[in-house]
Order: sequence, then C-alpha cells, then structure tokens
Amino acid sequence: MEDKFVEDEISLKELIMHLIHYKRIIAIITVLAVVLGGIYAFFIADEVYEASVDGTIIISETATSKYGTFVFPSLHKEDYLNVITSEEVLAKVVDNLNLEMSTQALRQKIEINSQKDSSSFMINVKNGSSESASELLSEISSVYKEVINLKYKKMALDMFERDYYVQIRSIEELIINQEKTILGYKKQLESIQPIITLKKLVTSDPTLAAEIARNRGTSIESLSDEVMIEEFSNPNYEILEESIFMAESALIESKSDLEQFTKLFNELSTEKASMQTSSNETGLVGNNSLEFMKSRISISSYVSAPDKAVAPRKSLILGISMVLGVMVGIFVAFFKAYWQNN
Repeated sequence: MEDKFVEDEISLKELIMHLIHYKRIIAIITVLAVVLGGIYAFFIADEVYEASVDGTIIISETATSKYGTFVFPSLHKEDYLNVITSEEVLAKVVDNLNLEMSTQALRQKIEINSQKDSSSFMINVKNGSSESASELLSEISSVYKEVINLKYKKMALDMFERDYYVQIRSIEELIINQEKTILGYKKQLESIQPIITLKKLVTSDPTLAAEIARNRGTSIESLSDEVMIEEFSNPNYEILEESIFMAESALIESKSDLEQFTKLFNELSTEKASMQTSSNETGLVGNNSLEFMKSRISISSYVSAPDKAVAPRKSLILGISMVLGVMVGIFVAFFKAYWQNN
C-alpha cells in the first residue's frame, strides 16, 4: 500500500514537472488560441444588432358586428402571435424590403417573447446593423397587423355569408308555405257565408211575442203563424278572417326579414369580392365593422434601436479561446512527454 502511495505521489510530481517543463509550449498555444479568437471576434464575425418592440393582444370569445356575433376560433394568445412568423407575413416582408434572403432565413432572425398569463408580448429582430434591424422590425410589425386583420376579416366574412345564405333559403321556403296557407284560408272563406240567417216563430220567444201583441193590441195566439228572421255573424267566417290577417302579417314580417338579410348578404358578398380583387393587400376596403383584430392587437410605434451589437460577444470568445488554448497546450505537453518517455 505504501509503495502504491509513493508511486502515485511520484506520478503527480512528474505531471507537474512536465507542465512546468513545457510551460512555454502551453503559453504559446494559449496565446495563439487567443489571437485566433480575437481575429475571429474582431475581424471575421459579423456584428449583430437586436431591435425590439412591445405589443399587447386581447382575445375574447366573441365579437359583435352589424352582421351578428363572430366566435373566435381560439383563445390562446400563441395561436395569434405565431402569425408573425408565418409564411404569408415573411414573404410579404421580403418582397416589400427587397431582401435577398429566404423566408426561412428571415424567420431565424425573429424572436417572440410573451408570458402565459399576460396580454403583453415583445418582438425581437436581429440584423447586421442598428438601422436595418429597426427597419426590419417596423416592417414585420406593420405587415403582421395587416395580415392578421385581413385573415380574421375573411374568416368572419365567410362565416356570416354562410349563415345568411342558410337563413335566406329558410325564409324563402317559409314565405312559400305562408303564401300557400293564406291561399288555402281564402278558398275556405269563399265557401263560408259571413252572415247566418235564421227563421223562427215569434211565439218561440214569449217575451218578444208579448211585447209585439201589446204594441198591436192583439192576443199572443194571433201571432202563432207569424215568422221572424234573425241574422248574426258566422263565427267560422270571423275565425278564418283573423287567421288570414295573422298569416298575412307574418308574411309581411318574413318578407321584411328576407329583404334585410338579402341586403346584408349582398354587402358581405360585395366586400368579399372587393377583398379578392383589390390591389390593396391589406384588405381594408368597404366597411370596417368586421375588422375585429384591428382593435385587439396593439404594437408600439416606437422601435428601440440598439446602440451596441449583441453579437459577437468578444470577451466571451476571448475567454473561451484562452480556456481552449490552455487545455490544448496541456494536452500537447503531456503527449510530448509521453512520446519522449516511450
């Protein structure tokens, strides 16, 4: 056991002696590594600047317009923020700024930060200069607001147009049935007498017979063969007249609803056609009652322009270069000692 301890102690001393002996090699390799790291950090690596902007997004379950209630497809903030890095937004940004890069490369420059239980978020964009980073971020923010507003406006248009189409078809069918019902009522009315006429003996009403006999100065028996006529309204006729009135009122109301729904449907169709054919890619044409996202997403107009580059981190590169240089120098020293000993 003592021999092993002595052997380990000698081996440790040998290692330290080797390091001292080859300290010049270690120093040279370390200096060389630091120099190479400095050349990369100061002359080769491109500087990267990061611009940022704050925003808020508020999503509710529904939104109300003159056309009805729109139900949002999601209540998760991330589903709406993901549109920022969508192909549609990035392709438009690349085209607007005439960037010589792919949408995938542009996507790598964008970072979105948001807290789960907060309505606020931050967009960070990295680029080669402070001005280009700020310009790129401003364009991304602008295009994002346009695209997401257009996206959900189209969605609302499709939903309301589809609903009104179904309602219009339903009302048209209802009107046909109401007209048939009114026609049936009127045919029944033609076959019914509005006044019912009854003939009966005067003596069948003792009170009336006594009054007539007294007025004439005769006896009631003398009126035994006298007949009187009584007329009164037919209740069935009145019921049918009321039914026709109610049915015609309902028909007028249905036609009014049809006219209103058709008007709104035509407005939606015109708006949709305008958005499809307009050269204004923001889609903000016609009325603005369906631009639900416009008031729900707010992005600051102030973009913080970076004063200093966030990359390359020169001090970190130099530090890593020094550590790697020392490690490589130690490895070379041990390898050389091993080679000489064997």
